[in-house]
Amino acid sequence: MRLALVLSLLLAGLASTAPALAQGTCAATLATKTEAEVLAAVNRLRAGAGIRALQANRQLALVAQAHACDNAARSSYSHTGSDGSDLAQRLRRGQYDYRDAAENTGLGHATVQAMVDFWARSPGHRANLLNPALTEAGLGLSRTAKGRNVWVLVQGRR
Repeated sequence: MRLALVLSLLLAGLASTAPALAQGTCAATLATKTEAEVLAAVNRLRAGAGIRALQANRQLALVAQAHACDNAARSSYSHTGSDGSDLAQRLRRGQYDYRDAAENTGLGHATVQAMVDFWARSPGHRANLLNPALTEAGLGLSRTAKGRNVWVLVQGRR
């Protein structure tokens, strides 16, 4: 039920591109500028490894944003939604028909570079970032009631 409300709010806010990141509330718009910065940083890593760049995907961004909002409400960076959902279930709900997918989450990193650097140092997250089978990505960004950033990067391939 809560996820349906979050998705409704996200769809209502699609016309705006500026992220609304007030403490304790969920951004009803996509963090497109921040997403571009994250993808640029991730794509520099991929280029250094000889892997083609990820392309931004709006469906993945909506899935990521809904999960970031859900995690922010719980001050969490879990890969499991408050409703028990996993990434595959959230992608199906978001109508992203995929062949492969991965998700990186994070909590508390203040800048894009700090978040991407953390992911790059973590073996599992790095493997996701550098997976050559993944071709698209979307970012979700929200804040907890205490003002901590909640990051969700969902990557996929159709």
